[in-house]
Amino acid sequence: MNSELLVAWMAHVGSGTWPAFCASVKELSGFTEDELMRLCKSLRIFLSELGYADFFINGTTRWRTRASALAGLSTSSTAMLIGGRNPKILSLLERAACRMTDTSVVEEESVFGLRRVVLTGTDNSIREVARLAGIPYISNMSLRLIAAERPLHAVLVSAPRRDELINWDPYSWDFELAKWVPGRQPNTARRYIDRFLRMHHMVHRQCKEREDLLLLEDPFVAVFGAAADAGVRLVEYDIASHVLKVPRRCPLPRAFARAACLAGGRPSKGEGDKLVYSAVVPSVAFLMMARLGQPLPDIFLQATDRRS
Repeated sequence: MNSELLVAWMAHVGSGTWPAFCASVKELSGFTEDELMRLCKSLRIFLSELGYADFFINGTTRWRTRASALAGLSTSSTAMLIGGRNPKILSLLERAACRMTDTSVVEEESVFGLRRVVLTGTDNSIREVARLAGIPYISNMSLRLIAAERPLHAVLVSAPRRDELINWDPYSWDFELAKWVPGRQPNTARRYIDRFLRMHHMVHRQCKEREDLLLLEDPFVAVFGAAADAGVRLVEYDIASHVLKVPRRCPLPRAFARAACLAGGRPSKGEGDKLVYSAVVPSVAFLMMARLGQPLPDIFLQATDRRS
């Protein structure tokens, strides 16, 4: 499948509905209905993680192309083109880079036949290329994305309280099984589904004096919020390989997933029951885990102790 045509079409129309997106994917791929939905889901995750577009905006079925930008990766003096793009934008970028002696454009095929466009050079030269091409340059994109997110503990504090939903089927997130199971378990995330298949997600807190249900509509935010409350580790990080892992059935919340992927400019990969993010430098991993309320690896705590 030629995903370059898909991304160019998305940049041209700017926004649309999920059915329209799937119809375009079907036309470009020639897939049957049985294969189509799996491909559309994979493309949605890929395009969202790498900052090309946002999907299911505000709980709707709509998607929107993000503005073109050069996102500074964690690797020194490297930036990747994200957001909407077309041949004209690529040509402007290449011509601007040719005017700089210490900057080069590298194109390589990524997933689904989409080219990964990366600039290498100095920070100043990349900034100048962006100016000449008329494209914003955002240095340290991953750190900026994470810093813009409120700490999950603060989100829980301000989350609205709700009463138990009547005539909705309850499910609970089981941390040991890493999946949703029927019934009401205490001190975890809960999912409620009605007969119209509408869903609400909450975090259950059981205290001696009271019981709270905190409304957090994003299912992954709810699971990570419950994990933060219970001190359960969902994020694994290896500082030597710069590899970060989470349960496959519970990906990082959208902004954090995008930050993890844009650290190295690579999409996540499934390995067994884990979702793997590569080239995540320690500064990004540390801030991400702190924002998510995750227990920090010992090596981070030791480094903090030495500085204090």
